Amino acid sequence: MIYFRPGDIVKFTPVTEEEYRTMQKQVAAGTFAYRTLPVEFDAEASQADPEGYNQRLLETLA
Repeated sequence: MIYFRPGDIVKFTPVTEEEYRTMQKQVAAGTFAYRTLPVEFDAEASQADPEGYNQRLLETLA
C-alpha cells in the first residue's frame, strides 16, 4: 500500500495489460520502483498564473 504525503502530486498513467503483468513481476521480485521527482512548490507563481503553473507542473511530471 502507498501512503501519499500532504502536498504530493500524483499522476496516474494508463498501462497495457502487458505492462501491468511486467509490473506485477517486478513487485513480486522486489525490483519495482515508482517514478518520483522532487518539485518545490512556488505559491507566488501559482497565485499569479494558476492554470499556467499547473500546466508546468504536469509537464514536469510527463
